[in-house]
Amino acid sequence: MRYNVFKLQQFKGGILKLIAFILLGIGTVGLLLNELVFDWGRVATLIFAVSNLIGLATLAFSYWRTKDKK
Repeated sequence: MRYNVFKLQQFKGGILKLIAFILLGIGTVGLLLNELVFDWGRVATLIFAVSNLIGLATLAFSYWRTKDKK
């Protein structure tokens, strides 16, 4: 059975983008809920902010990787 390496790389790139958007969503919703609804404190704010940063970095890396492949 032969595998198409390009399709596998596209699948991995799609997974990275999905993970990045999930992290961005969790971070953004968490920050909004922490600010407007709950008062979880500074630690929760830092956790959600780090989630946003990791999501942005992952998204930038995945776009940079797919841009170089074309």
